Amino acid sequence: MSGFDIPLADLSNSYESKISPTISHGRSAVEAVALYAIYEALITIVRSEILIKEGKINREGQVKVVRKSFTKAIRNGAGIIALLALSLAVMPWLRIPLTMINLIGATKASHDFFNIFWDSLSPLQKSEMLNTSRRAGISLRKLINNL
Repeated sequence: MSGFDIPLADLSNSYESKISPTISHGRSAVEAVALYAIYEALITIVRSEILIKEGKINREGQVKVVRKSFTKAIRNGAGIIALLALSLAVMPWLRIPLTMINLIGATKASHDFFNIFWDSLSPLQKSEMLNTSRRAGISLRKLINNL
């Protein structure tokens, strides 16, 4: 030991984000593109699982479709995020309406993902889930009917 400790970086209170909020927003933009691409890949996996069960494609075909969906989402998402980042740099007051749009989009994405997941289940799996939820005291049928 040299007699002193090197302090660890505190990422939650970083120097960069204090000096340049643009760096912090840039990271958020990259994270948003990655999250969107992962969401698209998950949706594609669930949708293609139905095709596998029906024998229309195999696992290799599924991997190709998911990879294509993922890369397309990254390309499209990067362009949209760049445009939004530029818009926010010029018009920072847009942050509030875009935050609201983001919340609505996240809610819709969750709703779509649940519906695709539910549709991919076999009738037996749906029945088992409904019975298990009823035994646990959860009204899954009300949730499904409200969606």
